[in-house]
Amino acid sequence: MKRFAFFVFLFLFANKTFALDITLDEAIKEALKNNHHIAIAKTKVKKAECELSETKKIFSPNISLQAGRNFLSDREIVGISVSQDIDRLLGFNSSQRKKAKLDVEISQKELAVIEQEIIRQVANAYYDIKAQEDLVKLKQDILASQEKKLEITTAQFDAGKENLETLLSNQKEVAQAKYEWEKSRDDLRKLELVFYQLLGQQNINEEDTK
Repeated sequence: MKRFAFFVFLFLFANKTFALDITLDEAIKEALKNNHHIAIAKTKVKKAECELSETKKIFSPNISLQAGRNFLSDREIVGISVSQDIDRLLGFNSSQRKKAKLDVEISQKELAVIEQEIIRQVANAYYDIKAQEDLVKLKQDILASQEKKLEITTAQFDAGKENLETLLSNQKEVAQAKYEWEKSRDDLRKLELVFYQLLGQQNINEEDTK
């Protein structure tokens, strides 16, 4: 009865605790949205674009609309005045605009590099978890098999059909299988922690890590 209860616990625990509830595409979107390095890089891009925009304004003429009345003809007059700030043009260095354009290109490339690195890390972490989940399942099956084997050996030993050496050997195999199963779960938990940290969230309760 005790071993049966252990089998039930083994099945429920393995299926309840370790399961990704998010697709790879969703994980990548979440990571890109929450990563602070990307947020900083986007801020740099916006700043560079604003500085480039300011250099363009130097070449923009000042346009104003004027309205009035000609008292001699008793007619309304509407005029458009176009002017250019000569001082701004003379004080402008063409290298400033080149530098501003270069800053935009560099900041955009830096953002793209960071995004690609985050995508790579998330994808690797995602598939590492999938592979480790398979390993946990394998170790679970091995442990269940060893437990069943020990149950049979114990019954045979009690009936006087098996020797103590075989019984002790089976017990040792069960202990080793249980150790390897628990270690595989611990390794999976570590992978999950890294994964959800990449996503900028903590999806694992403290009780689950005990």
